[in-house]
Amino acid sequence: MCILEEIGFTKEQYIELRSKGIRDHEIATKKLGVPLETFLTWKTNLEDKEKSKKPKKTRKPTYYFTLDEWKQKKAAGMKEKEIAKEFGFRNLEKYYEYRETLGIPKRTWYIERTPELIAQIKKYAEQGLSQKAIAHNLDIDITDCSVGAIMREYGIVKKKNKRLSLRIDRTPELIREIKGYLDKGMTTRQIAKASSVKMSQNTVCKIIKEEGLRNKNIEEGQSA
Repeated sequence: MCILEEIGFTKEQYIELRSKGIRDHEIATKKLGVPLETFLTWKTNLEDKEKSKKPKKTRKPTYYFTLDEWKQKKAAGMKEKEIAKEFGFRNLEKYYEYRETLGIPKRTWYIERTPELIAQIKKYAEQGLSQKAIAHNLDIDITDCSVGAIMREYGIVKKKNKRLSLRIDRTPELIREIKGYLDKGMTTRQIAKASSVKMSQNTVCKIIKEEGLRNKNIEEGQSA
């Protein structure tokens, strides 16, 4: 049993401290008086327990429907992609292939390029949606491959979602802090969580590389 569990430190207490803007290293050293490594071990075990409690997602099995069942869905006003999903077909092309075996007329693959359709695709592309998401949101039955073909044909480009890049002030204190964590053998992910400055794991990696910092364990292994 971890020492934090012995003293009764709970997930709720941790969430409350984090909501006040207190970082992990401050919680460990100042609030609990335990080494940061001990605190991170408790946190990792807590995350593992939470993950194990979550029910595993199960895929709906494919149901090979009859012609009458298909007619019932169409009579109810369902679109082809809705029918495919209802019967567990994850691949729309496979759905159409099976549908043809029931004697249902082959689907016309050419999609009419109406001004309304082009405008819809352009609008969703500017919002940064993927081809699959665009196909799902359109009013007609269309595959993501057809959406991609239309986008290329009309020169429609998906807008990239640019992340805001925040400049981290690389103070001597921050560099010493990261170097100290590396000497303890901590991973970049653990350093990002424990650091007194809020930053991502990628930012930690970038600082380590650009500042020439090295993990003490790696250096010792190389010198040996």
